[in-house]
Amino acid sequence: MDIYSITAADLLLTNYDASKVISEILSQTISPGVLETVVVGDDGGREVSWTAGEIIDFSGNIVVTESGSGTCTDNTENHLIWTSGTTLTLTTTAPTGSQVPVAHIAVAANDIWEIHEEPLLDVLLHDIQHGLGEAIPLLVADGCVVSEDVDATNPLDVSISAGEY
Repeated sequence: MDIYSITAADLLLTNYDASKVISEILSQTISPGVLETVVVGDDGGREVSWTAGEIIDFSGNIVVTESGSGTCTDNTENHLIWTSGTTLTLTTTAPTGSQVPVAHIAVAANDIWEIHEEPLLDVLLHDIQHGLGEAIPLLVADGCVVSEDVDATNPLDVSISAGEY
């Protein structure tokens, strides 16, 4: 289901497609980006370092990135991007295609003038969860207790007990 083709009937579940699950709705709603903060620091001169963090790639996968460091190119805008794997890349080329922007860094006269970290996606999650609750209301008759998933493979993992709707 394309998010732009959703109709009122879809929201009222009168045209419900049982093959669609909430994760598919979320993957069509959340764009790739930074899920958990990657803090980029000015280490003096043109040197930067960054902490580990989490991003969501274009396939909807959560990727845990590694910390790292690098030297920015002088007199240009540098970009910290994720392309694949668990490492981030410092480059002077703006992200394209399936690359996920993490930060951009302005450098001039052998000094870092500004570091701009990309906005976090997790600030949107509450609004998305609330919106989905409003769009897809459920009446739970019994059970269906939602709790934190003990293995915590992904930051949004939950366990749901059996219940009746």
